[in-house]
Amino acid sequence: MGDSAGGGMALVQAMRYRDHGLPLPARLVLFAPCTSVVPTNPEVDEIEPRDVILARPGGALAGLWWAGPDEPSHPDVSPLYGDPTGLPPVDMYVGTADILWPDARIMARRIAEAGGEVRLVEYPEAIHVFMGATFTPEAQDVYRRLAATLDVEPAAARYARDPAVAVLGAPAVIFPHQLALRLRQQGTPWIRHVGVRAHLRLSPRGGRLEQFIAGLRPARP
Repeated sequence: MGDSAGGGMALVQAMRYRDHGLPLPARLVLFAPCTSVVPTNPEVDEIEPRDVILARPGGALAGLWWAGPDEPSHPDVSPLYGDPTGLPPVDMYVGTADILWPDARIMARRIAEAGGEVRLVEYPEAIHVFMGATFTPEAQDVYRRLAATLDVEPAAARYARDPAVAVLGAPAVIFPHQLALRLRQQGTPWIRHVGVRAHLRLSPRGGRLEQFIAGLRPARP
């Protein structure tokens, strides 16, 4: 199980376990998984203005850092380019206002074409890792589905029996504040993530960085 970058890591781990003949997990549950750090999918052009959490320039830079000496398209970095055969059943939950959504759809299609079992559940206009906002109807639907898949009691039923457990709804206080910060800081030229304003000085790394940011839409003023 993993969300965002952790979702990509979960896929990579399963692929590595398969390659080494190790026991696989019974199921992969991925929340808004990052399946590729190569920001070339043209469908992102339409989505990025509606994504209040992620932006391609910051994602491309983070992808370079994560890849280290490897290419960002290496399957250990971007599982979208790996071999999808022989994976356990995969459940993906993602919103359509998330720039990771188009690649998640491709990942799901490749798993299905390889004969795997995959379920992609899409939530209209939901943002990146919206499941963290547990107070929203979309997040609650995810957890109901997950509880049914795992054959466990939904959290809502536990809340009804023990109101003290409802403290887990604390993200309702934090999340809107993060979004407000993010919306006030849309001019950040590099990393625009949950309201964090960062102007980064980059050391030259040959042409790799230029290759990634070439053609990307400049930050909004």
